[in-house]
Order: sequence, then C-alpha cells, then structure tokens
Amino acid sequence: MDLVRFDQRPACSDLLDYYSNNKSLPLWLPMKKLLLSLLVFMIVLIIGLPSIFYLSKPEAKEFRAFYNGQVITMNAQQDVADALLLKGGLIHKVGSTQDILAALPKGQPATDLKGKTIVPGIIDAHGHFPGEGLHAVAADLNSPPIGNILNMEQVIAALKEKAQATSEGDWVRGFGFDDTTIAEQRHISIQELDAISTEHPIFVFHISAHMAVVNSFALNMLGIDKNTPNPEGGEYQKDKNGELTGLLLENAHQSAKQTALKFSALDALAVVDFATKRYLQQGVTTAQNGLLQKNVYDLVNMSARLDLYKIRQIVWPAQGTADAILSGEKSTTAFNDAMYKLGAVKLVADGSIQGYTGYLTHPYHVPAHDRKDDYVGYPPQAKANLIEMVEKYHKAGMQIAIHGNGDASIDDIIEAVENAQQKYPNPDARFIVVHAQTVREDQLLKFKALSITPTFFNAHVYYWGDRHRDIFLGADRANRISPMASAEKLGLRFSTHSDSPVVPMTPWLNAWNAVTRETSSGETLGIEQGIQPYRALQGMTIDAAWQVFEEDSRGSLEAGKFADFVILEHNPLSSIEHLKEPNVLGTWIAGINRYSQDK
Repeated sequence: MDLVRFDQRPACSDLLDYYSNNKSLPLWLPMKKLLLSLLVFMIVLIIGLPSIFYLSKPEAKEFRAFYNGQVITMNAQQDVADALLLKGGLIHKVGSTQDILAALPKGQPATDLKGKTIVPGIIDAHGHFPGEGLHAVAADLNSPPIGNILNMEQVIAALKEKAQATSEGDWVRGFGFDDTTIAEQRHISIQELDAISTEHPIFVFHISAHMAVVNSFALNMLGIDKNTPNPEGGEYQKDKNGELTGLLLENAHQSAKQTALKFSALDALAVVDFATKRYLQQGVTTAQNGLLQKNVYDLVNMSARLDLYKIRQIVWPAQGTADAILSGEKSTTAFNDAMYKLGAVKLVADGSIQGYTGYLTHPYHVPAHDRKDDYVGYPPQAKANLIEMVEKYHKAGMQIAIHGNGDASIDDIIEAVENAQQKYPNPDARFIVVHAQTVREDQLLKFKALSITPTFFNAHVYYWGDRHRDIFLGADRANRISPMASAEKLGLRFSTHSDSPVVPMTPWLNAWNAVTRETSSGETLGIEQGIQPYRALQGMTIDAAWQVFEEDSRGSLEAGKFADFVILEHNPLSSIEHLKEPNVLGTWIAGINRYSQDK
C-alpha cells in the first residue's frame, strides 16, 4: 500500500490558491485578515518551528553504561555479553560488566539491568510508516484476531459512528475490512454505504491494501461512472446489470486511495504520533515508508529536515518518485543522514492472494464467486514494462524492491532481474522480493544465483493461514507459504515484516510464528518451514539491516554502530513464550530513550 498521505498543499507558493479554493475554509473572512493570518503562519513555519524542534531535541549523554544483563549482540560470532557502553549516539564498547564499568568515565550515568536483556533495535523490513496511525483517524473494521468486527451490521455501525463525527463533505474512512472473515462472506455494497451517508465520500480500505469499496458520493467526486474504462491492471467491479458495485480493485482504487488518505495537518500529526508510539512500544528503531509517491515527496523531505520524527526511516520511492530523483527534479539531500535514508525503488508485480489478485501459475483453490475456475489472478502491468523498469533502475545503480506474492509474478520478477543482471552485472545488487508468499524451490535457487533476497510476510501463516489452506491455495501450497527453512537451507539471507498497517506492527509475533508456524485457530501450517528462534531474530535485526545495505550502521550491537537497542524483561531466546512476548521495557535510538514502559 502507499504511504498514508498528508495534505501538503499549504506550501509557500500555493497558500493563497489553497485557501481560496478549499471549500472547508471560512471564505467569509476578509481578505486582509486572511493575508495577515497567512503571514503569521509563514513566520511561525519558517522561523519558529525549526527553533522549537532544535531546542526540544534531546541529546545523548557523552557516555552511558548498561551492565549486569544479557546483551544479545547478533554479531557474526553470535556473542552474548554482560554490558554495553555508549558514547554519544554510538556504541563504544560491548563486554563484561567489569570491563564496561572500568571504561566508564567518572560522573557518567550507568544503568543496572538487573538481569534484563538487551537486543538490537528492530528494523521494519517492509511497511508503510506512518500507516499504523490510521487508528487515529479512521474506523477500525478489523475482524479477529486483530479486531472485533464479526458481521456486516457491525461494519455499518462503525462507519455510521465515524460519519456522525465527521464534517459534511469530508472523507469517512474505514480500514482493515476483510470480506472473508465476517459472517456474510462478502464486501460491503455501494447501497449500504449510500445508506450510511450521502453527505460524505466513504472509503472502506480492504485489509490487503489492494482494493477498496466506496460510495456513490465518492465515485461522483472521482469522476468514475459505469462507462469509465478499467485502468490497466485494475477493475471497477460491476454487477450483472452493468452497474458499479463500488468495489475498486488494484490500480482502479489508486485515485480513491490518494484522495481519501490525504489528511489535514492536525490529522496528519495524529497519524504520525500514533504510529511512532506503536512502533517504539514494539522496539522498532528503524521504520520504513515502503512506497513514497511523488506528490508527497516534498512534504516528507521537509519533515526530515525539521526532524519531526523520533524514529529512523528508510524511504522506498515509487516509480514516479524514482524518475524525478534520477532526472534531478527532486533533491535527495534530506534523505542522506543517519535518521533518513533513501532506499530501494519500489515496484509492484501483482496483488494480494487473499484479495484474489495475486498472480499464480495454477488456479486458486476455491475460485472467487465472480471468477471462472481457471482464474489465476493478474499482474498490474505487462511483463515487458516490468523488465524495462528493472533494467532502467538497475543500470542507474539503484537498489530495487519488487512486490510479488504469487509464483507467476515471481517468475516475471526473476526474468526481469535476469535480464538486468546479464546486461549490467552486479553480484551484490540485493534485489528484494517483497512478501514472496508462494515462492517455489526452483525460484529460490534462482534468487541465490541472481542476488535476490526475500523479505517474508510470514504473519500470513498466523492471520490467513487457515484460509490459505481451505480457500485460496489448498493444503500443498499453503504449507510452504513464506518458506524460510528452504531459504535458510540454500544459504539465502532474508528478513521478516508486518507490512503495517495491513496487520499491526507485531515483530515479536512474527518471530514466534516463524518458529511455530501456528495459525490463529491454533493449527500448525507447514511446520517443516519453521526456523530456529535465533534465525527469526536475525530476520528482523542484522539480516534486515544487510538487506538494505545498512549492516555497517545497525542490526547488531557492535562498536561504532548506532546506539539503537531494546531493553526486554525476558530473553526472547530463553523460551518460545518469551520470543512471542518478551515485554519491551525501553527503546533507545541514537543513545536516547525514546520509549520507556514506566513513563
């Protein structure tokens, strides 16, 4: 899915145009008063905010020690130490309690861990920060095990409640809706949405983030009617009478998403604040914005310059953004420091298996009600286009990450990478396949040969495993989704991720699930693909860092690396229960305590 979007229109050159054309603003204000307000706003923005952030920004102590604990370094030797010494925002030394306290300068702080455990900060290998913050502005339509929605009546009630609290004409948003978990086993209809409100556009975001349902108000706003042709790689679904159902699939839902997820400044701050707190509570020290669009690039760039976030970010530009960077239209200056890094170009080769838009080589186990028995999904673009894009960005020296769930889409990705590598060889390119749900054994062998690394969305085993087995894929294919054991056996390095906000930011549940392969119903799915706890921890620390060329700065606790770490009540390697729930007591970034459970 895309980055949750901010309303970036009030930029310097566009303020008057924005205020004069935005119907939600008080147009009756006298022009002089409006201009004065704008002048004050600009003075505060240009002079005041940077000063406020500069004065309020905490600084790390010159030295700080943590001792009498268990420090799981995740280094190449898999060392476990007793203590840690920081110097400013970096790790200065790792060793025994005696050595670290002896090296601590007099008068500098020291924390007795009292047997608690320190691990490297968790790295979000793929997600859409700050999408987790949708909780702050939208109706939560998630079903168990995430939320509490069981039927359509509850969906409608939640959206009605949100509509009643929303100003007329503003978007009513719902997220996390899953048609395969509610009692009715269907999408909400356009008629039901119209009955909720004819005075608001309504956007119901599917949990897969690859489709949405909207009401008639929204369709009219977007200029979509039953005669509008389907975009390439997308579909405006129609009923048997040729009328729009409101369901927008894949590329057909992009314009609705970009419009609906554009927030006011206050809502944007609420979204970022919620997401940041949730990530820090889980021990995440590096977040990812996994598909940065061109029209919000400047806003994120400005936010980086002002240091608005408390968490490191790696930003993956979308295709249009990458083209603007290559042409020089967009500057990368703000994304080249310790807190903000410009990462791989993000491309998309298919959709979502649980949304029936993942691209498979063999048909879905149980066809969707409106599809033929031989339906295998589809790619959002022609394979020739994918090959051309991969070659272009690879030639330019950019890392490339490609979304691929179905094995047919992964075949296309392999062909595109093979072409690029033949023309412009790079043995350490680290092409990333995002999700790699149904990657086959023969495809993993090609990954090894072509410098491709998977980041597995293995939470699918927990959240959708039962339905992959019974509905989408059948037992044989479902048993080997996210085949981490196969990848490990071949010597492939890989990471794990939550794809937040598709599911909550749950790195510890992911690690536990990588070992147990347990579904939400308590069943086991393909235990032969389970891995050991230490390997699961590598997938969200050092290997996640390696995957994005950051293994020299983060991912393990070693001298010279960022002082990014997590203090845990329990050693996650001591038991399978503690791997799932180690209890994060504190999260430190650059030697600064960004989250503490007791505050």
